[in-house]
Amino acid sequence: LDPHYAILGAKPADSLDMIKKKYRALAVQWHPDKMAAKGASPEALRHAKEKFQQINEAYEKILQAKN
Repeated sequence: LDPHYAILGAKPADSLDMIKKKYRALAVQWHPDKMAAKGASPEALRHAKEKFQQINEAYEKILQAKN
């Protein structure tokens, strides 16, 4: 699970609320629609999609482990 926490910039000792806040901040920052609205290049959009997917996966894995 450590790499999942690292993706979110969280620690295993963080509360679920703290992890959720970090997840949401990153999700907003890397959301492909936001990047497209800012006029990002196709390469940047591809990178944003990959990063966004990693963020979502990490959050899901942490939630599964905490429950």
